[in-house]
Amino acid sequence: RALSFSISNQYHLEQLDHNGLLIQAYVFQYQKDKAQAMLQIASQAMDLFTEIYGPYHLQQISLVSADFLHNMEMDGMVLLSNKIIDFYDNTPLNNLTILIPHELSHQWFYSLVGNDQALEPWLDESLATYSESLFYEHYYPEHLQWWWDNRVYAHEHSGYINNSIYQSGNYEDYRSSVYLNGAIFMQNLRQTVGDQVFFAGLKNYIQSYSYQVTQRELFFQSFDGFTQEDFQPLLARFFR
Repeated sequence: RALSFSISNQYHLEQLDHNGLLIQAYVFQYQKDKAQAMLQIASQAMDLFTEIYGPYHLQQISLVSADFLHNMEMDGMVLLSNKIIDFYDNTPLNNLTILIPHELSHQWFYSLVGNDQALEPWLDESLATYSESLFYEHYYPEHLQWWWDNRVYAHEHSGYINNSIYQSGNYEDYRSSVYLNGAIFMQNLRQTVGDQVFFAGLKNYIQSYSYQVTQRELFFQSFDGFTQEDFQPLLARFFR
């Protein structure tokens, strides 16, 4: 789908062969002590997402320290802000533990199943943000409420989740609706249909539309056959 690369003569590489998957961490020399933690978080995330979303479609994944503010998903590679790595504190209560799972979940929602990232970014970003909560629910259930409080409720979390990147306002408005309210929508969807239907629908969505570009209707059609639930109240609340 895409070819991306990041080049620096300052990179330090550490890697892990995890259940046949090569996980690589490229960090700047002064970040060497953070590389093993990155590999550990990544191995946990890839195990979880393989279980709930389906098999990962490549043989390796690279986590790369990048000299810019935000993070970015690529096909087979994620770029992580060097500052997020710098502030890792060897606990789960930090942005590195939050955002590595976020970016790795994009290997399913963006890389494997595509969407119009300009007009319907919620189809990858809302799912990626909610994937963070699934990571905490699975590995750190005692900190799941901390994740909701720190990641979502501590910030403005409102607006239609199907806003495009062209909506009026600034980045915070975009994050508030697509990312944060998007995670709230996913939680509401899960509560509405139940865990079994929710995860079956997501897996069906990925299996049905791998290597395709999807849209909102196809996402909800993926739950057909698993539930007779009426989505209209949710759509009226969360969608423009």
